[in-house]
Amino acid sequence: MRTPPPTSGSALPRRRSCLFVTMPAAQRIREKRCDRCAENAETLYRVRYDASGEWRFVCTRCQAEVARDNPQYTYGGTWKSRKRR
Repeated sequence: MRTPPPTSGSALPRRRSCLFVTMPAAQRIREKRCDRCAENAETLYRVRYDASGEWRFVCTRCQAEVARDNPQYTYGGTWKSRKRR
């Protein structure tokens, strides 16, 4: 059932003022190990670097090593431990 519109002279109910507080985005912290050196890392790179052609996650240090003078090297994206929801 719809409410009839207010007649002239009647006051509309007053709205309460609201305060909106901006909060930092919630973050999930995840863990993953480098497929090459088995160290936990906050940032890993998805790469192919050998004849098998399998995608592997490697840390920053290992990524620099496998990319150097490697014709089979392919970059496939970045994985981060802190991800926004």
